[in-house]
Amino acid sequence: MSLDASARVAYQGRHMLVELSTHVFGTEIVRAVLDVDDIHPLTTAASDPSTFELLDLAVALYVLDRSVRVRVGRIRRSFALHLPVADVVRWRRIIPLVGEWYEALTGDAVEVVPIERGAAVGEHHRRESNFGFEGGVDVIGLLSEGLDSLCGADGVIHRDERIALASVITNPKRSSQIDTIKTALAAAHDGELLHYALATRLRRRRKVREKSQRSRTVLALITGMTIAHALGAGRVECYENGFGLLNLPVPDLQYGPMSSQVLNPRHLPLWDRLSRAFFGPTIEIVFPNRYRTKAEMVSRLSEPGRRLVSQTSSCDRLLRLPEGVIHCGTCGSCRYRQLSVALCGASINDVPYAYQHVGDGPDAELVLRYHARMLGIALSQPNAWDALVRLHPEISTLPFSEDGRGDKRESDDGRRNRIRQGTLDVLRRHVEELQQWEAVHAA
Repeated sequence: MSLDASARVAYQGRHMLVELSTHVFGTEIVRAVLDVDDIHPLTTAASDPSTFELLDLAVALYVLDRSVRVRVGRIRRSFALHLPVADVVRWRRIIPLVGEWYEALTGDAVEVVPIERGAAVGEHHRRESNFGFEGGVDVIGLLSEGLDSLCGADGVIHRDERIALASVITNPKRSSQIDTIKTALAAAHDGELLHYALATRLRRRRKVREKSQRSRTVLALITGMTIAHALGAGRVECYENGFGLLNLPVPDLQYGPMSSQVLNPRHLPLWDRLSRAFFGPTIEIVFPNRYRTKAEMVSRLSEPGRRLVSQTSSCDRLLRLPEGVIHCGTCGSCRYRQLSVALCGASINDVPYAYQHVGDGPDAELVLRYHARMLGIALSQPNAWDALVRLHPEISTLPFSEDGRGDKRESDDGRRNRIRQGTLDVLRRHVEELQQWEAVHAA
């Protein structure tokens, strides 16, 4: 395997030091500064150092993803990662699964080389359990500054379940948005809402940055699983809308790393295996909005939730100015957001838009409408599923590997047909919404 980069992890207090070696730039040290106070609920599980080793892996993979670009003419990257762990023998058994999982999610290959951790460990491995609080939480909801995340969290706090929210903050400017959303949600929840945040930022000499957010998504899911394990929760919920979960490649808009399949439901069995390997019992990754469009999610917001829409971010080219967050208004994410807010059937104060086209790319609105037209043609065929697979082959494995974790009385054929029909239905509603674009602009 021809490596794009090799890396070795070490610790220095709260800093994770990733010594990164590439063929082009030589060797450099990237510091991932970890603020872990908020992800240490004082439980017995949280005091076990091995609880945080999968999180260490996710942070190191985040460093690699953000620091090494895909080479010209290549479609993926190959990494070797030397990671300090407490039990090398245990990790050697898990390594093939880690490689399979990461390549399936991102398209990149990683070879993890476990090394004895010894005394040089990060501060987050040295915590003591001071209280007897052993869980008491049913579900961990992932909270980001995104609109889908707000919609999901706004709904889950009104359910009759014990809920805690988990966030990953890789940019300090996102922290204030998440704090605003969390505080308002807590007020709507009688002022009681557990929230745990992992804050990490990278310090490096070179400003080489891959644009994809795939590794941040992986880090968020693993942070949620780690907190779930510490608190005894059996479920982590990610609130992405149905079209966003599939992340189908949209011509000239979503391609390469931007159309990575981190959240595709077909990977849920891999997440289950990873959970059992690191934490023992299965901590399920669940997508409650898998069969909803973004507009449908926004329409379900409570009145307090609607007042928070202007605090969320969706833009691919976000401008964070002293006076607040400004969306470009013309990228694909902005266009889809504008349509969803307009169609939700409620009066909502949305974010400010600059309406400035950035770069030489195509008009996102036209591209999304063209893609919707292609989807519509496929979905109108007598055998809509086969036509959809011909248009987007990456969807072909979806019905065979998703949520068989539920009702065991359901047959394989019944589950396959239910998943197919749910996917077809949400895509049809997505197409119908995009067909209303001109009417929305005219209004």
